[in-house]
Amino acid sequence: MLVRFVRLCVPFLIVSSALSAQEASSSQTVKVPAKETCSIAGVVVKSETNEPLGKAHVSLYKWDNPRSGYSTQTDGSGHFAIQKVEPGRYRLQVQRTGYLTQFYQEDPSARRGAVLALNPGSNVPDLLFRMVPSAIISGRITDEDGEPIPHVMIEAIRRNTWEGRRQLQIYGQAQTNDLGEFRLSELAKGRYFLRAKFHEYWRLAPKEAVDQGPSSQTGYAPVYFPGTTDEARAIPIDLARGEEISSVNFTLIPLRTLHIRGHVFDAVIGGPAKECSLTLVHHDPNASNLADYAEGTTSCEKSVFQFSDVPLAPTSCMPL
Repeated sequence: MLVRFVRLCVPFLIVSSALSAQEASSSQTVKVPAKETCSIAGVVVKSETNEPLGKAHVSLYKWDNPRSGYSTQTDGSGHFAIQKVEPGRYRLQVQRTGYLTQFYQEDPSARRGAVLALNPGSNVPDLLFRMVPSAIISGRITDEDGEPIPHVMIEAIRRNTWEGRRQLQIYGQAQTNDLGEFRLSELAKGRYFLRAKFHEYWRLAPKEAVDQGPSSQTGYAPVYFPGTTDEARAIPIDLARGEEISSVNFTLIPLRTLHIRGHVFDAVIGGPAKECSLTLVHHDPNASNLADYAEGTTSCEKSVFQFSDVPLAPTSCMPL
């Protein structure tokens, strides 16, 4: 395991993706002369048949501020229009249940859209979006006794190579329900590996465990489909456009887990750290850094940190 130490300097912000309805809404209201406002309009259709697609959610938000923008829905004929738009640089995004999210002039390799620049008085009337059906993988996760396990994170991963090194990139995530069932949606066609990670061992160890010494119990190792802890033995799943593959079931592998605890020393003040955050990272020395994943995150109290139920595996610990 690789323990990563991060000094907290400023709190983080949770950015909401919700946009306003139709009329302009911004964190700062700016009055723009009516003759200088802009408008966009277009149609959303199904890529396979060119049939109009109603109830698609269209979002227009500022390039440098996703919290400020406009939104609307397509009507029964697939048409949409947004009026009285402030001039500026925007992203334009279309979403619809059962289809892949699409951006204005999207670059598939980069998975992002181009800038839609609206000059004062601009009118963009003929936008066209062809929505591609999303593919789905569903299944069930159980323990060694065949019992369902809830709260397991399932990741759809694709391999690629960058500068001669193997890399893993996550394209979709889902969590199992109380029946151990999961459903990965909004996947594009391609070859995917599935990885299941049990989150119970991400919790902070009880405070009283600090003085009880190290302990161990049974936990679950991250597992690749069809049921291996070895990434090299994972079997890929090939998805066609809009295809749904169900009954992708596999079992988590039990293994011994440990508690990890220690102290953080602040070299700047020359004493125990007062505030800090730590992340425990699983590191595979034979794979790309993108194959690393967090086992858990915690904070220190009076310089003491604790992780509980960490899967036992070859580890290396070092501060970053």
